[in-house]
Amino acid sequence: MKNGGFINNKGEIVINPIFDEVESFYNKAAIVQLNGKWGFVDTSGNIIK
Repeated sequence: MKNGGFINNKGEIVINPIFDEVESFYNKAAIVQLNGKWGFVDTSGNIIK
């Protein structure tokens, strides 16, 4: 079940809740899990390779 995403300080969705798991942002990147694979996402929701 995918339900991890990100909101801003106004409570608005800024990155859709498509991730299996998410961690907090640090240095403009957050650790996320998608389809069982771990990676990073930037503040715009782009997957960082």
